Amino acid sequence: MTTGLQVIFIEDDELVCRASVQSLQLAGFDVTGHGSVEAASHAIDASFPGVIVSDIRLPGASGLDLLAQCRSPRPTCR
Repeated sequence: MTTGLQVIFIEDDELVCRASVQSLQLAGFDVTGHGSVEAASHAIDASFPGVIVSDIRLPGASGLDLLAQCRSPRPTCR
């Protein structure tokens, strides 16, 4: 059973990312894991219909940078 909700999970610690992705998949979520904001950016656009879960401290762009990027075309994004 899947929830139909898409999740992008961003975490630079590979083991934490894999374990979290697997837990979310077992709970029925359609989830993809990425090690950086840059690696996930291809999947994130203005029409992304899901949830982004991100670490704050990441190599390159931070989770807060990603939040600002997501909020610019959608000011109500939280």
